[in-house]
Amino acid sequence: KVKLVQAPEVPELNDNFARSLGKYKTLEELEKQIEDNLLKQAEMKEKGRFEMELMDKISDKTEINIPDLLIDSETDKMIHELKHNLEAQGGNLDDYLKSLKKSMDDFKKELRDRAIKRVKIGLILREIAEKEKVKVDDAEIQKEIDATKKKYQGTDDKIKKQIESLEYKDYVKGLMKNRKVFELLSKSVQD
Repeated sequence: KVKLVQAPEVPELNDNFARSLGKYKTLEELEKQIEDNLLKQAEMKEKGRFEMELMDKISDKTEINIPDLLIDSETDKMIHELKHNLEAQGGNLDDYLKSLKKSMDDFKKELRDRAIKRVKIGLILREIAEKEKVKVDDAEIQKEIDATKKKYQGTDDKIKKQIESLEYKDYVKGLMKNRKVFELLSKSVQD
């Protein structure tokens, strides 16, 4: 039995539609915001591609003897990140591994090369930051944390506590330091 048949209603693109989305007064404002967002997204994607290409070149020319302990730790970190992402999307790691028809050990072996690369890049970034005396002060870190808090305003207390944790502060510090190193590297490549 068919109980209901519906067809999607496509709203008319006009100023009323733009106002219905919140902060926009005109359709032109909405279109401008969408265009700006797409440009920013494309710039960020290109910047990320450039940074990875640069790090790949540096990494390929750098010999580092990486202890297995660091590689195993990075592999575990990658699995934890994947597990967190899958859970955020309503999935779980066990089902994901079943869909790949892999055991956890096989999956860890598969991640090993990427873990080595991540550790190597992390060590290189740390060394460059140290040699170039790249620093991130507490005010910069707090500004970044405040911006993140503002983004997640109105969410549950668990996220707020996570943002205010020492671990998150260390994460932000490392992220900002890496950004500064990439800026340095980008300038040296362009010069």
